[in-house]
Amino acid sequence: MTQPPVTAFVLQDMLRIVDDKEDMLNFIKGQIDKVYDNHVYFYENRNPQNEGLVYIYHNWESGTDNSPVWDDIWDTMNPPEYTFERKDTTHVDASQRPSKREYDHYLYIIDVAKQNNYDDAKIAELSPFLVQDPLFNAMLIKSNKALMELYELFGGNEDKIAYLRKNQERSITAFNQKLWDTELGAYVHYDMRNDKPIRHVSSSSFSPLFAGIPSKERAEVLVNTMMDRFGGDDKYLCASFDPTDNRFNPKKYWRGPVWINMNWMLYRGLKEYGYKEIAARVKNDSIELVERDGFFEYFDCRKDTGEEIRKGYGGDNFSWTAALLIDLLKG
Repeated sequence: MTQPPVTAFVLQDMLRIVDDKEDMLNFIKGQIDKVYDNHVYFYENRNPQNEGLVYIYHNWESGTDNSPVWDDIWDTMNPPEYTFERKDTTHVDASQRPSKREYDHYLYIIDVAKQNNYDDAKIAELSPFLVQDPLFNAMLIKSNKALMELYELFGGNEDKIAYLRKNQERSITAFNQKLWDTELGAYVHYDMRNDKPIRHVSSSSFSPLFAGIPSKERAEVLVNTMMDRFGGDDKYLCASFDPTDNRFNPKKYWRGPVWINMNWMLYRGLKEYGYKEIAARVKNDSIELVERDGFFEYFDCRKDTGEEIRKGYGGDNFSWTAALLIDLLKG
């Protein structure tokens, strides 16, 4: 099991931030081939149709664990009821976490992988969960670009750069052809097992802005969708799931709350496409949420909940909220 491939652009950002560039370049030089091998793994083992879009076989690989997007897949499954002890609900309100039945689905698709010795070809053939995720693929595309640029700093890596460039072009083309939903005006997930798009809008739908995937014309449509559905005056940007959808829940993990890691990416993507005012709102909303609630893992997107006590959810003193807020303040 893996997670969205962010390492290459993180290394590039570390180089941007540090004072001792030479030391950081030496560190990157020692790690870069490992990152390249990770990208090769995805293209050679998670790309069964050779179209440049890689699959995930578990919702945990997406980083958006209990998104309502997955409900469509759970509806096609009937896993056994497992017996297990929950640790998460000992320190987080159970109403903010996935249900016991959701975890039955999570464990079942792990069992499918285990029973097939984690063989990617077998998983592609048999797993009931097989998804091309716009967030995961956008992170791969973003990291491809960073990896090529880092290799160019060192020179003598023409074959690796050529491999990445070939797959990058294929990935971006397939991404725009297969994951774009014209009616929704957004990128969506694709359910490979049932051969159909999963037609819901989430914060993952906007992550391609960070990776430079949409054309300027399509970016405009995408930003309009974000503001129409997510950008009401009564809400902070950017909810993790469409507030106009009946599956939206502003308190429950990836079913609606704001996540600073997603806002960090959206801020930078919006700036890159020239949407400076909306980028500034994402930045200011992120700052205000932390000022309002503290350094929580995720936050209620509603500006006025009508509740006497308002606070963030999940873990407190959360390191990525703190780290990314520092970067937002500097940027």
